[in-house]
Amino acid sequence: AHVISMTGKITEIERSNKSISVAVQMTNKPFIVKRGQTVRVQTNSMTVYYVWTGKKRERVTFSTLVVGQKVSINALVATTAITARRVEVNKPRYR
Repeated sequence: AHVISMTGKITEIERSNKSISVAVQMTNKPFIVKRGQTVRVQTNSMTVYYVWTGKKRERVTFSTLVVGQKVSINALVATTAITARRVEVNKPRYR
């Protein structure tokens, strides 16, 4: 499977199947085509969630996510789905 690294904003949260919709802003090179799109991201029992406050990050759960949050997502891309390995809220950008 391929790995997508993207940043964007949560536009929708589907609590019943633990998936989120993300308005994509930036991606790694192979997925430039996804920029500007809204994609559905699945999660599973292996997905890890963090919320950043400055340089400190705290481990959280899916239920912590809210619409409008800025997220950095590392996910596996298969033909049928994008499945998050890591979802990080308000992750600082390093230059």
